[in-house]
Amino acid sequence: MMMAAVIEWVFWMFRLGDPPLTRTVVRLACMTESFGIDKAKKRLGYEPLISLDDALVLGVEDYIRRRNKQGSVSGEESKSKEA
Repeated sequence: MMMAAVIEWVFWMFRLGDPPLTRTVVRLACMTESFGIDKAKKRLGYEPLISLDDALVLGVEDYIRRRNKQGSVSGEESKSKEA
């Protein structure tokens, strides 16, 4: 926290713009947050469409599919540049 304060002061003193590290950034980075849907379930009767485990599986599969698709597109571009 002290280092962030020094960096803020130096950037302010020499008018260097926004410092890359601030006391607020350090404070927020040290916080632990967790979120739940218990209140929505209780008050609104909310039920998720799919379970968390299924959503994680779908998310990972989608990421892999998009990464492979992006890799094949950039691979095709490099092949066309070589020709």
